[in-house]
Amino acid sequence: MSILTSTVVIINYNNYPFIKQCIDSVLSQTHMPNQIIFCDDASTDDSLNLVKDYPSVDIIAHSTNVGPLHNCLDALMKVKTDLVFFLDSDDIWEPLKIEKVIQQYELSPSTILISHNHKHVDVSNNILPIYDSTHANIDKIKKRSTSELQESYEYKQSILFRKGGFWLGSAYSFRLSAFDIKRFNILINKSISSRYAYPDLSLAPFIVATNISSNVACLDDYLFHYRRHSQSSTPRTKTPLNKVETIKRLCHTNRLTSFLLQETVDDPTLAKALLKRYRSLLLEYDYLEFIYSGKRIRSLLLYLYLIPHFYTQKYLIKETIRLILVFILGPEKLVLLEANRNSRLISS
Repeated sequence: MSILTSTVVIINYNNYPFIKQCIDSVLSQTHMPNQIIFCDDASTDDSLNLVKDYPSVDIIAHSTNVGPLHNCLDALMKVKTDLVFFLDSDDIWEPLKIEKVIQQYELSPSTILISHNHKHVDVSNNILPIYDSTHANIDKIKKRSTSELQESYEYKQSILFRKGGFWLGSAYSFRLSAFDIKRFNILINKSISSRYAYPDLSLAPFIVATNISSNVACLDDYLFHYRRHSQSSTPRTKTPLNKVETIKRLCHTNRLTSFLLQETVDDPTLAKALLKRYRSLLLEYDYLEFIYSGKRIRSLLLYLYLIPHFYTQKYLIKETIRLILVFILGPEKLVLLEANRNSRLISS
């Protein structure tokens, strides 16, 4: 049995303090990749000079910021191997990461996309005691599934509908043969949202939708460390403006993904259900944007409209508390309260 070839795509923007540990974790793999591509989205720190010290790493350096999705796609255009692995430049892989994932692909030729479990770590790579919604969702799926096919179906539902959580980012990989990059490029160039969308949350649903009868897997193994720090997407929102910018990026991502799915899903019933789901998600983000923009009345009206949605998603209590707090504290103090809670979490 031949061993599948692999490429690691490292995605970077201003993560200089963490790049060395990131690349070293790839170079410490028990099964080395055939190619490593470092794609930089016009960083303003010293990222590129550091990476030049690694002759085995191919560099794609953008002179202007093209956005995370297009930054990633430029690297994918250069991939010629069987498999593509993704790694954010502030994260770290365990040494057995590539070996274990390739073994699973070899055992299951019908599997096109694989993810695995993860641990949260702080800036010093200390393990944080965080059990997130993705951990909970994967545990539930594995507990209730009676076959690999059922597991695969549940994972595909999580990816397509953004329900429960299925970790992508530095955990997922896919078979290059399953990705119609030409079609993907044609479609995303029709949407302005592609300039702002997150790559994993756009690529994975597209790949699943265009290979709907193929399998998706998630390994129990904890094979990467998700680093939580002051510049990562969650803790860095310390002002209402930061929060609104993050919400808008998620809106763009969901808008693009919804468009991609409507263009690629052949089953009318599934397409209708996906359209309904993404409309609800976009309304939810409109509500959050109203919250952090200080538009209290608009947020209240949309909250009342979304009560059935919040209830079915099991976070009605959370959103009720958020709405009450923004009325009492205002968006500035609410964001500061959330930022302080995140800071305590990543320094615990």
